[in-house]
Amino acid sequence: MDETVSKIALLGPDIPAIRDLLAETEQVVITDEFDYPEQALEDGDLHAVVKIADTFNENLEAEGSAEITILYDQIEPKSRKALDRVSDALTELNKTLLESRLSENELPEGFAKPLKLGRDNIATAEKTTGTLLGT
Repeated sequence: MDETVSKIALLGPDIPAIRDLLAETEQVVITDEFDYPEQALEDGDLHAVVKIADTFNENLEAEGSAEITILYDQIEPKSRKALDRVSDALTELNKTLLESRLSENELPEGFAKPLKLGRDNIATAEKTTGTLLGT
């Protein structure tokens, strides 16, 4: 298990539900110590910046899409880990919000997922191993 703590900052309106969710996320620490979080991310002092759109609350209340952007440095492993942790937490929140909307509007779960896509890998173990070994 990776013990590295992801140091992140929030940018935009303070949304208590988002702040609380990320504060409770394992191995994620929210800091307000930087006046310019995007620069701190570039400098390597932060691992990710969560940018919350100014219209977040209005869009959510109107049952629209509330925008959150995660800024990270794909070259830095700690930054990629922070992206994964924050993204996983927000994905769970998204599922909860979707279930709530469907329930409130008395819609079945399938309404929001008109397609169910699957993947089946047909490559044999031999073929996979050969490709990995370059044969």
